[in-house]
Amino acid sequence: MSSDQTCQDELDRDGQGGPSPRSGEDAAGSGKPTGAAPVTDGNPSANRSGISITVHPEEPVDGHLSAFLAGDLDLYATESVNVALAGRLSAGGYRTMVLDMRDVSYLDSSGLAVVLGLCRRLPVAGVRLVLRPGSQPAEVFRLTGLDNFIRLTYRD
Repeated sequence: MSSDQTCQDELDRDGQGGPSPRSGEDAAGSGKPTGAAPVTDGNPSANRSGISITVHPEEPVDGHLSAFLAGDLDLYATESVNVALAGRLSAGGYRTMVLDMRDVSYLDSSGLAVVLGLCRRLPVAGVRLVLRPGSQPAEVFRLTGLDNFIRLTYRD
């Protein structure tokens, strides 16, 4: 079984609904997480990347980790995203990671490599990946045929 098929088996796809308030958002549903500080790696390229990375909670809660990405997931952003997620996941104690890409406005091949890397590495570490794409990333997954191998979810 390929790593992409493993990823497909681990994810949930219902194809229904659209954006809904995320866990941890303020009551107004503005999309701004409460109690979550942006994670940065101190890398100067993070300032050029145009990506915002918010990972919470600080400590594992019920084994769940949520990562919210906003902006362009491109060549400039990949190192920052990889470092931020690897740093948090290395702490251990997580069974599920939600990668929320609903606010990603641009996804290129470098960004796809980040997602495919997570699909390959997380199941080996015993972590289930839940991928929530926005309209642009979902279209990229569809055009590349990766939506046949990676299950996407559109619900909370």
